[in-house]
Amino acid sequence: MQSSEDNVYAKSLLHLGRLEFKQGNLDNSFKHLKSFFKRAQNTENKELLNIGRVNLGMIKGTQGMKEYQAKTKSSSFEDFLNYKLKFFPDGIEI
Repeated sequence: MQSSEDNVYAKSLLHLGRLEFKQGNLDNSFKHLKSFFKRAQNTENKELLNIGRVNLGMIKGTQGMKEYQAKTKSSSFEDFLNYKLKFFPDGIEI
């Protein structure tokens, strides 16, 4: 059985993770949101789990975008095209 203390603690971690995200501290945000998700799994509140999944997805997507932008800025145009073509479906001609 869950206590209201578990829900309060989980929501605190969520708000802390969102605050870190807004400030651009992705590593800290991920750490807090992951802790939130683990805490939410121990509760019976399905809404908290859904919120956790969405927020973790935002962090992962943002981290991926930053890595992608760093790669495109630090490489030559030819390297950039090769990187993009790696994700182009096979069998489709340009």
